[in-house]
Amino acid sequence: LPPVVLHREGESTSFQIASDWALGFKGAARSFVDCLINGDQPDMDVEFCMKVLRAIIAACQSSETGTSVEPTRLTRTSQ
Repeated sequence: LPPVVLHREGESTSFQIASDWALGFKGAARSFVDCLINGDQPDMDVEFCMKVLRAIIAACQSSETGTSVEPTRLTRTSQ
């Protein structure tokens, strides 16, 4: 399958994009350094990263327990 498939209204659209996980790290590092040099705010600030992490943890917990897990209800102790 292609790296990204969008399913909407009964139709599927495929997207061929770079999918090597290492490219994500390289891009994030490059963006971080550019933001430091230019004094910009990164796209993925701490708050955004915490939301992403909560979503991943919720998906893992849901898979383990077979129940739905609301990411916004996760706390530091429940993670």
